[in-house]
Amino acid sequence: MLNRLKPYWPILIPTGIYAVLIFIPWARDALLRSDLFSSIMILLGWIVALLTAAIHLGKTGKDNQDLKREEIRRSLEIDAFREINKAVTNFGNVLAGGSSKYSWWPYELKMHRENPRYHKFDKVKIQSEIEQQSIGLLGGLTDFLLAIEANEIAVIQFDHLRK
Repeated sequence: MLNRLKPYWPILIPTGIYAVLIFIPWARDALLRSDLFSSIMILLGWIVALLTAAIHLGKTGKDNQDLKREEIRRSLEIDAFREINKAVTNFGNVLAGGSSKYSWWPYELKMHRENPRYHKFDKVKIQSEIEQQSIGLLGGLTDFLLAIEANEIAVIQFDHLRK
């Protein structure tokens, strides 16, 4: 019970002291009944005013905490989207680099067939390039998936990017 009243101690202690200071003179017949009632009404008015102020301060403090939490969440989302956009850009660059090399191979093969003496077509070199491109694609995909997974909380509603 006392733990529930703990936030209201700054209000309860002064009002309790005021109430004691009112009832002691009344008990000794030094205070008239009309003065007692007006003093009690003043006490009740102060209690209502102080409780209203305490409730308002508590609500304002809670609202400020909620706003801070929301601001932190938004900044984390912004950082997460920045990282994901960077990963998407890097992965797009890896894909673009691979597709540009693959697009030239049929032309090179055609030129080699027409004039093998001037246009060389090295299968081993091409196989090596394909393997390098595969490694580059897997590396880009891995970086992209790591960026998505690392920022999963902020992008859970954008899971279609990963899929």
